[in-house]
Amino acid sequence: MREAKGSTASTGSSSYGKAGPLCASLRDAFAGRAAVDVLTTGFTVDESLEESLDLAVESRVQQPPVPYPEGTQVSRTGPPEGATGVSKVTTQDGSAHGELLRRDSPSGSTSHGSEGASPAYVYTVEIRDASLARDLPRGKSVLARWDVTRRDLRLGAPPRVLSEERQSLLVGVFCTTIMCAPDIEAMRSAALAKLDLTEGLLGAGRVRSAIEVPSLPPDSFTVFCDPGPGRETSATWCLSNVCAKVLNPEEVCGDIAGAVSE
Repeated sequence: MREAKGSTASTGSSSYGKAGPLCASLRDAFAGRAAVDVLTTGFTVDESLEESLDLAVESRVQQPPVPYPEGTQVSRTGPPEGATGVSKVTTQDGSAHGELLRRDSPSGSTSHGSEGASPAYVYTVEIRDASLARDLPRGKSVLARWDVTRRDLRLGAPPRVLSEERQSLLVGVFCTTIMCAPDIEAMRSAALAKLDLTEGLLGAGRVRSAIEVPSLPPDSFTVFCDPGPGRETSATWCLSNVCAKVLNPEEVCGDIAGAVSE
């Protein structure tokens, strides 16, 4: 805002999921008003924020299966009578207990609460914080790296890059049986569809939350390597609807990173 005594600047934003009704109400408010009664404001865009998301995938489903991390226990029981959904998670002192109603499709993926050829069951898992085996990518697995890049660009002649940030989320889906068949395309499509519905800046954490581990085969576990502050590496491993810490993240994440091509 420029005035005789100087200029001031203010910033802010409002977001609405569906702008149609709001814009219609705004148009109706000005209906029949003379143009001289309407104050308009002009805007000039000086900066542009660009976001990109790239995915690299390495399939190693022809390798032999790997065992569950030490201390893992899994079981299947019939669902409670009349239940259409069961989801329970309990965590305490580095251990996690989960129960989830599942119904497996022939491909090994899972639907929750929907009708299908396979009968529903409650999948119960017990996991805990663990040091994972080295060279996990040598086993039957699908590995992925999601690269998020944000670039702040000052427009003009020529344009100038003010800042650029890149985050990489490493994901490994490791099979524990020969029949395990992760559908990476379905995982990708589901994650992108979920990201499409979210607002705010894109980042590795947002991508991580968009990946639905319970939809992956029950005979697989998933490792996530998250970019931490500075050069710190943190990792979690997940089975069904529960997750626990990876106690040797540098080694495990280094093995996954080395197996996924740039």
